[in-house]
Amino acid sequence: MMLLHTGVNTHMRAAAFHAYGPPQVLSITEVPDPTPKPGEIRIRVHASTVSAADSRLRALRVDSKVFWLPIRIIMGFRKPRKNRQILGTELAGVIDQLGPGVTQWSVGDEVMASTGLRLGANADYTIMKHDAIVVRKPKNLSFEQAASIPFGALGSMFFLYKKANLKPGQRVLIVGASGALGCAAIQLAKLRGAHVTAVCSAKNAELVTQLGADRVIDYTTNNPLDTGTLLDEIPYDIIYDTVGAAPFGAARRVLAKDGKHLAAVADAWGMLWQLRTMLIGSQRAIGGVDSETQESLDEIRALIEDERYIPVIDRVLPFDQIVEGHEIADSGRKVGSLVLSHPMEPGRP
Repeated sequence: MMLLHTGVNTHMRAAAFHAYGPPQVLSITEVPDPTPKPGEIRIRVHASTVSAADSRLRALRVDSKVFWLPIRIIMGFRKPRKNRQILGTELAGVIDQLGPGVTQWSVGDEVMASTGLRLGANADYTIMKHDAIVVRKPKNLSFEQAASIPFGALGSMFFLYKKANLKPGQRVLIVGASGALGCAAIQLAKLRGAHVTAVCSAKNAELVTQLGADRVIDYTTNNPLDTGTLLDEIPYDIIYDTVGAAPFGAARRVLAKDGKHLAAVADAWGMLWQLRTMLIGSQRAIGGVDSETQESLDEIRALIEDERYIPVIDRVLPFDQIVEGHEIADSGRKVGSLVLSHPMEPGRP
């Protein structure tokens, strides 16, 4: 799609949707340029992504009825609220405007950021609080590579490090190991000295092995969750389900007695079991929404600059092909992150 302008443009492109549904509900439209208020910064977005979270929110596909009401309250009951109509949870770009009172950032700073449930990354500009989850872009990454980092890295760091307190030598089973969360989880688990078993399709076995997986299970031919059998007859200390394919009811058969089941995509049974275990003082089933922090993203940035963590990108599409991006995300066959490149529009100052 090409938008033609004359003179100085005061509108930006945004991928907006006004109804829940398939990828085709999205369209590239023009909206007024945002202006930062006191304590805010404006980021000229160079790259953003289409994540599994974007796909679910666009379709309002909620994997657990437990979350139906909270998600509707956040997003809007019959249609997306006005401030939730631009998707996108991660980006990389350049700060081009500062609101009054902002001193720790400068115009021209290159950054990567997570917008979380505030969304809004799939646009040419976005506004963020000066102390939100924004950090300097790693020097050794392109904008496209940097944009692919926050969703997977922050989510997996929250579950593995903060909720499970992953320790060296523990056995970790990662279900959905070739997605954005899974690729991040393999790297983070190996950095903690864990033994990693990756569950993915055979065609992605080489990738997850290169990321550090010690063992790979092709879920199409040998899924221990289906049979309750264990590799080497040793249960897992942590089972991390990134895609909703390993509900707690099945996973607990191969989970150690004091093991933890981490559900990035929770099912109703898992959430009910989590409530039960919390009431009796246990923490075997852990789900819910991850809690992202600027400190965690800064920790990831440092790992990247030390070349201890790498981005994994399925492909880079032009921003105006976002519908195709959502179709790929909906297919469940995305490997790593799907990135959108935002070239500067003609007529911009």
